[in-house]
Amino acid sequence: MKKIGFTLAEVIITLGIIGVVSTLTAPSLVSSYQKTKVGPTLRKFINTIENANQSILMESMVNDLSIAVGSDNAGIYLQSLQNHVKGRFVGAGITGIDSNAKTPTAYDGSSSVPTPSFVFQFQDGSSLSGTSNGEVIPPPQTTPPPSYPAPTATVQAFTFQASPAYKGPYTGNYFYYDINGFQNGPNKMGRDVFAFIIDKSGSVIPYGSKLAHDIYNTPYWNTTKTDAACSSSSVSGGLTCAGSVIDNNGDVIYKY
Repeated sequence: MKKIGFTLAEVIITLGIIGVVSTLTAPSLVSSYQKTKVGPTLRKFINTIENANQSILMESMVNDLSIAVGSDNAGIYLQSLQNHVKGRFVGAGITGIDSNAKTPTAYDGSSSVPTPSFVFQFQDGSSLSGTSNGEVIPPPQTTPPPSYPAPTATVQAFTFQASPAYKGPYTGNYFYYDINGFQNGPNKMGRDVFAFIIDKSGSVIPYGSKLAHDIYNTPYWNTTKTDAACSSSSVSGGLTCAGSVIDNNGDVIYKY
């Protein structure tokens, strides 16, 4: 007599195999999806904040954010974004959003990241935070950085401030952008948290990018010439990952 259907044992074994395969492949699929999401999300963030900054500057008819906002305080700046970006300002640090929110850490654990003092939560759930005790960013370069050849008799010295004229980092520290918000993990530099410099001119410059290096002489993600440079302790343990992504057309080329 011809067998019809499957026995209960066969069904259970098949489901077990499917479960094992799903367990093994699901993490890599999720990681792959997240990697493709990083570039477009960071580009959208930069455009959103730069547009908001230009609106803030135009309303005050000035070209310096610290003058337009009336302070170099990250909290006052993030609060002003409420009039130009869909979202809400949250004071008292990331726990003001969620008591279970985690402080961001370095990508490879080699360096700590200051706890954000002020947070702006976007309508899509992502968040931008400012800190008053982060790494102090130097003023703009007025001469070519060390990676450029020194002027000679035939090559005139020049001021290395591109257009728009960079006026220096707003608040003097970097800002963190978390693409999925501090309520959600992993809260790791280079995974979902990325560092940016907001210039007083309104420009948003990825920390670790060649542009940031050329203007401020800050660490450059490609200093070690390796794909994993942004997670190396020699370049601030993940802080330069934003620069790596933007400089590589939105691709995540480092170990993710």
